[in-house]
Amino acid sequence: MKLNRSRGPRRPPRIILLGPPGCGKTDYGRRIAEKYKLQYVKISHIMKDLIRTEGKSAKGKDLKARLETGQPFPDELVIDIVRQRLNKPDCQINGWILDGCPTTPEQIIKLDDLGIIPSLVVVLD
Repeated sequence: MKLNRSRGPRRPPRIILLGPPGCGKTDYGRRIAEKYKLQYVKISHIMKDLIRTEGKSAKGKDLKARLETGQPFPDELVIDIVRQRLNKPDCQINGWILDGCPTTPEQIIKLDDLGIIPSLVVVLD
């Protein structure tokens, strides 16, 4: 039996990595991204860059304090950063691996509302 497959272009992979701290998300994410030429999007790295650019502003100080104490970042900020990054051409063309989001049920709902739907979710323990 032959399957009828579309001759149209396939969508690039969109992968979300989930798991507790220290389970290997970063290592596996980088390896997969390198092997399949995907963009590796790690939220904590983006946040550190944002803190650096915000400098000594009130927003920068608040984000830095949250990062140092392990407090979660505001959902609106995280979702906005994810939306901006995943809408860039490199992610749209090559596909992406997202590490560090979603971390709450609210973030899952907001990603779904924005149409950011993964083709695969990998949960590590």
